[in-house]
Amino acid sequence: FDTDGSGSIDFFELSQALKALGRNVNDGEVEQLLKAADEDGGGEIDFDEFCDLIGISPPNDKLKHPAAKPGKKKAETQQKHQAAAAEAQISSTTDGLSEKQKKRLQEKEEKERERQIAFENSRANEEDWTKFLSNMSAEMLDKTAGGSRTVEPRTEQFDAFRHDLIHTLAARGDLGRISSILAGVSESKRDINAVDDMGWTPLMWAIHKHEIEIALLLLENSAKVRVRDFDGRTALHMAAMEGEAQVVRALSARKVNLDAVDNYGDTPLLLAAKRGHVAVVEELINFSCDINKQGSMNETPLDWAAKKGHEEVVISLVNHQAKKNLRDDANLTPTQWARDLNIKNIIYPVV
Repeated sequence: FDTDGSGSIDFFELSQALKALGRNVNDGEVEQLLKAADEDGGGEIDFDEFCDLIGISPPNDKLKHPAAKPGKKKAETQQKHQAAAAEAQISSTTDGLSEKQKKRLQEKEEKERERQIAFENSRANEEDWTKFLSNMSAEMLDKTAGGSRTVEPRTEQFDAFRHDLIHTLAARGDLGRISSILAGVSESKRDINAVDDMGWTPLMWAIHKHEIEIALLLLENSAKVRVRDFDGRTALHMAAMEGEAQVVRALSARKVNLDAVDNYGDTPLLLAAKRGHVAVVEELINFSCDINKQGSMNETPLDWAAKKGHEEVVISLVNHQAKKNLRDDANLTPTQWARDLNIKNIIYPVV
């Protein structure tokens, strides 16, 4: 699951790992889980922390079996960590709110927490666990086989998700071999729109790995741009999340749906606003996306930018006439979500 080879798992990698294990989690739940498991507060978790989070014991050596299912005590400890993280989040978010608003927000967070705990209690399903161990074993065997082996092209993989060769090359940034495939020279013919077990195309992998030259080359060779992965996300969602403005521009010019909603209610603009990618925000607005389209909890891009403290994104949205008074399901406006006084003043300047 460590797709960038950094030796640790970040927010996006944890999200993909949990979903690959059959857990339908949203961004907020992933953030809570990451905070609960991240003992040093660095924003990423190491191997031991990841194993503890998903409920397996780290092996003593590289090829040892991944151990048994999580015990009841460990699951209870994980739930306590998650509850503590959620309480801290509520405390920091409710500063400056009325008691009624605080209560409404706390009730919403409590429901989310209960839903997460219920999912934790049911996740040790025997069939899912067997499938997980099978995938982990396949990945271990593939990696320990060594990088110098000669592999039949149609079976070459870099993890347990059954990627075709073209997925692998796109993710690794092998422009030469990708070009050969597209030109029909020295490589067997490949489907540039093939999807892997996560529903990802080579274009999506190139975007995720920031291999922009390959992404643009695939687009020039008629790569499909409306394919959705198992999260309901398109290549445009992915480019917005990764902050790749050049790819966003290329995709937008191909008349894609700028306001497509994924399985979690997020549009590309919402994802870019959450992550502070102001260049992406500008590109999407320039191509006439819906600047006020609300998410699953009726939150707007301005809500998220204000909440996350992304000042440049807030300025951009305000300058493009984003609505300032839309309320989300917690009955809060962007100004009430903002924790930074400067951002509050950007939304409503003090005269």
